[in-house]
Amino acid sequence: MRYVTVPTEITVEEIAAKNYSFSPVQYQRAIIPNPRVVPVSAFLTRALTSRDLGVEVGSVAYIPQSPVRFIRTKALQAHSFLPDLTPETALPVNPRAFVQQNLRAGDVLISKDSNIGEAVILDEDLPGFMTSGALYRLPLGPRKLYLLAFIKHDLFREQLDLLVPAGATIRHAKTLFLDCLIPLPPPDQEAEVVAYVEALTAAVIAKETEIRRKHAAILDAIDTELRANQGPAKFVYEFPGVQELEANGRLDAGRYTERFKRLDFLIRNYRHGYKTLTDLGYTAARGQNLQVSNIGNSVYSDSPQPGFYQLAVSGDFTVYGTVSGSAYIGNKKPLKLVHQNDILLSCRGDFGRAVFFPTPGNLLITILVN
Repeated sequence: MRYVTVPTEITVEEIAAKNYSFSPVQYQRAIIPNPRVVPVSAFLTRALTSRDLGVEVGSVAYIPQSPVRFIRTKALQAHSFLPDLTPETALPVNPRAFVQQNLRAGDVLISKDSNIGEAVILDEDLPGFMTSGALYRLPLGPRKLYLLAFIKHDLFREQLDLLVPAGATIRHAKTLFLDCLIPLPPPDQEAEVVAYVEALTAAVIAKETEIRRKHAAILDAIDTELRANQGPAKFVYEFPGVQELEANGRLDAGRYTERFKRLDFLIRNYRHGYKTLTDLGYTAARGQNLQVSNIGNSVYSDSPQPGFYQLAVSGDFTVYGTVSGSAYIGNKKPLKLVHQNDILLSCRGDFGRAVFFPTPGNLLITILVN
């Protein structure tokens, strides 16, 4: 933690307020050099109420197909200012259980449970979506983007970690996030600095929106091309036979499902043919093993350092083919690097996510850990 410290002295009143606990963890504090701070609650236009919470529908309301969806806390991720609305994070639910919340572009959502403190802003109206009971929609007025920029900052996250016990299996912040402090510029510079921070935040949001728009356009173009140029064969789903099971060597693979076989058929039945990655000249290789037994001791950093490698792990890969973040590692040995035209595939965690590096220096020097 970069913004948290343990004080060298405490008052009797503080000890009494902590039920006379002498655990150092109980007295950790966030370091905010700026003396002008206000709580998150100061940015609200009114007090937060239960009306601002989403609604729990229960797993019984989940169905395979529906015109309405239920946004889970997993849709709020640290790497993005926008919600990740995927089949896993926005589930189809029974229309009878759906509650219309009139979600609008510009609404800010924050999680109070599970991935507590994660926040996003909506870039479009979502009339066919509802939020879970773990999500608050904050009633915000001016300086909305200024607040959001600091909520996404480590200063806010570390304060919230101090307020919410970390030992629980599922953490519940309730409304404690409202007590986290947000620094403000000096009064004579406030308008200029706030406007600048909000402009930067708006630029980040616009860039994320454009990345997603282009990603969707690419997928739509591929899907349209495949479906418009199918061969004469027609898809018929069949359960796997003994020969197919023996050829694949496993029973639990998703390749036997109708969805996989339908997608596989679209490619194999494409009238202009297809090639595998091997046919295109690619060979598979694991990423760098970072264990001490393999490369010795390493030094890690959150910021660039002379002679360090830039490190990307599979958890940094997004569904949009981008890398959301990275760290830096110093090691005296030569490590595996990513080169121009390499394709990185995540084989753990968020399985199947891919990133392509078309130019040298796209991410400086990067190492994949899988």
